[in-house]
Amino acid sequence: MSILFEGMQSFVRFYIDDLVIFSQFKDEHLTHLEKVFQRLTEQNIRIKSTKCQFFTKKVSLVGFIITPEGVKPQENKIREIVQLKPPCNIKELRSFLGLTGFYRIFFLNHAKLTSCFTRLLRKDTKWEWEEEQQSCFNLLKEEISKSVFLKCPYHDGRPYYIITDSSKDVSASALLQKDDDNRWRLISTHSRVHSLAMSRSCNFTRELFTIVDGLKKFSNEIFGRETYILTDYKAITYMQKSRDVDSKLYRISVMLSDKNIKWLYIKGKLNPVDVLSRPPEDTLLQT
Repeated sequence: MSILFEGMQSFVRFYIDDLVIFSQFKDEHLTHLEKVFQRLTEQNIRIKSTKCQFFTKKVSLVGFIITPEGVKPQENKIREIVQLKPPCNIKELRSFLGLTGFYRIFFLNHAKLTSCFTRLLRKDTKWEWEEEQQSCFNLLKEEISKSVFLKCPYHDGRPYYIITDSSKDVSASALLQKDDDNRWRLISTHSRVHSLAMSRSCNFTRELFTIVDGLKKFSNEIFGRETYILTDYKAITYMQKSRDVDSKLYRISVMLSDKNIKWLYIKGKLNPVDVLSRPPEDTLLQT
């Protein structure tokens, strides 16, 4: 498919056998459609008109609802997850985690709420579904039922903001921009469970690697764009000025200095832990 639509990457996306053609204006869209149909004709490829939607502003695709404003999970998919019964074995648990993991970008709490299942997934571990797991199971379904609406990023030169937080066991980061009213506009989220080695590291190391992890996750979006890292861990903001760090952290410091990144210290009340409890678009950014 990538060869078939070579040269059309700016207005064509495909997912297995689903083809999406997108444009900003109607006349432009007609031109794009003509080019795609011409390419299909040249390759003797036919499509069914009954399976096509034209000039729509909302499309359901691979489990998501996509609009000009952003993306959200399909309601019927979320409803199926919410109605699931507690798993009875490892196979069912893996299936449940796979379903919720598919939508993990919509809520920062994913890593935190799934970390309690880690023990059950280990080899030679007896299956015991206890109160802790049931509580996490219920909270995870509740959280996914409240999945936020991820907004499309602005491409008008506005900077990105990456806000991060890390605890002993998990880390979380969010990619945001500011709208015209100076409010958060949530673009994407990311969270992960720390490795055993990372969980034993000091706070400084965990916070730093959480930032690096977020930069890697959002690298496609922030490439070549002005980016601010917001942190409530003040020591991080002085890292590039200090030589009192080990060689590994110093290499990371040098790597960060080569990017278009600026650091902002903020109070913890605006970090992801609190963003989780209220929609980011309702939180004013103070810098």
